[in-house]
Amino acid sequence: MCEFAGIDAETRYVVSSSVRRLDSGDNIIYLTDRPDTFYRVSPAMLRLLDRCRQPVTGREMLAGTDPEIVEALGTLVDAGVVVQEAFPHRKAAFPLRPSEPTAFGVRSWTPLCALEGVLLLIGASSDERTLRGYARGTRDGPNVVRKGSMELPAAERFETWQTLGWYDYETESKILVGAQLLDAGNLEAGPGLNPNEYGEALTSYLRRFRSQGAKCVLLGGDHSLTLAAVDALPGDFGLVYVDAHSDLGPWRFEGDLNHGNVLRWILNKSTVRHVVHFGLRGINNSAQTPGFGHFAAYSVGRTRQLKQSDWENIFESGLPYYLSVDIDALDPSVAPDTPAPVPDGFSLAELRQLIRNVADNAMITGADLMEVMSANGPSSPTPRAAAEITLQLLSAVYHSKTL
Repeated sequence: MCEFAGIDAETRYVVSSSVRRLDSGDNIIYLTDRPDTFYRVSPAMLRLLDRCRQPVTGREMLAGTDPEIVEALGTLVDAGVVVQEAFPHRKAAFPLRPSEPTAFGVRSWTPLCALEGVLLLIGASSDERTLRGYARGTRDGPNVVRKGSMELPAAERFETWQTLGWYDYETESKILVGAQLLDAGNLEAGPGLNPNEYGEALTSYLRRFRSQGAKCVLLGGDHSLTLAAVDALPGDFGLVYVDAHSDLGPWRFEGDLNHGNVLRWILNKSTVRHVVHFGLRGINNSAQTPGFGHFAAYSVGRTRQLKQSDWENIFESGLPYYLSVDIDALDPSVAPDTPAPVPDGFSLAELRQLIRNVADNAMITGADLMEVMSANGPSSPTPRAAAEITLQLLSAVYHSKTL
């Protein structure tokens, strides 16, 4: 059967990233580099293509497939609709798995979705780089956010799938009106996880989505994964880091990356031009300083004292910023479910206002929410707080000023 379709049984295949589906409702697909050539496919073929949303071997792809579908699939392979695996084989061990329910009840991403201008949520289900002595469980963070988002379901226009927005009582206005929002599911890792390979796979997915025009918001996962996210950024960038901790911990051995030293890793990237850290608090044995020229740190108290005119002068003009938020920036009374809670953090209203201030004064090229753990009981406020922060981050990416 594989020879009949021109497909090798052991080769891995995936739907091309340039495949698009017409919005007319008919089962018609095309390639963006050949927009004048259309392929009408059957519902069974669409299901088969969806099976190839992640790389699969030819044998797996064709198992149990009707011979007529196999013959048609051979035509699509020849046309470049289905191509050989885009990523190295070792990275295929980390598939994106659809989540159910999706965040805010929006549509799931598939390779047939056009991504230009789309807001794409991606879950990073790994906590392998959590330091010993801290609670594990942030691998469940993306689904905790989704749980909280069920109280805030999206209303979308049926014709265009654009959201009708969410009303913000703080600003007395709606956010995310007209945005198209998709949930790509979780990048999962099985037994024997290699954290380095997982991070490389996450970077590859983010680069791929960015190349297709998506605006990505990552849900973690331990904070070390922010390094994989910024590795996907093209060119020079700035970083807005919102965290109760400095995350400038030492390197205990060569290649040592963890959630407590990830900012030190980021600061050593040649493409980082400016870093602004908000939310530091508490008492430590000594001050941790990065030895990085273009770095500014604001404690919770100092952040509260900033005036509007101060915000206008914090960021470098013309530089895109990545916005990373650790949920422990919130006071534990608001979000207790995180590995290293610190008393006297931001209120939810304060953190949301901080994100708005950043978005009003800098161009946000991507964002993440990290260190969310499984909720400690059904009455925990963490899922709802995490969902509201996620909406604010999506709004920051969607509404922020552009270069």
